[in-house]
Amino acid sequence: DALALVRRLRLECGADAARCALALQTIATMLRNVLEDPQAERYRTVRLANATFHQRVGSLPSGLALMRAFGFEDARAAGDGAPDGAVTHLAMPVADAAGLARGLVLLRAAREALVLVDDVPKPGRTEE
Repeated sequence: DALALVRRLRLECGADAARCALALQTIATMLRNVLEDPQAERYRTVRLANATFHQRVGSLPSGLALMRAFGFEDARAAGDGAPDGAVTHLAMPVADAAGLARGLVLLRAAREALVLVDDVPKPGRTEE
């Protein structure tokens, strides 16, 4: 379940709570984008080779598992430079608004826990 994956993600990040927070924030942004514009394919797909995505989410097995738990599926694109049959991106064929909203609530709570427990700065907050 998604809560277990959030916990596993936190363990994967070890002492780097900020990395976990960034992964959660990135996934939340992607879910919010799909929720706000469910017909836009650009929000329902992400290339695994995208450097920013890989750095923030894709390099964490639990981050990818969370994406799948929220409705993204492995997909293949011909001619993307990947070997035949290799997964090249994640795609959400159908946007489940209720599921996305539940996911956002979970991710927001997990991010807030990092702020409270691990003293990770809130997004947009600057340290003085």
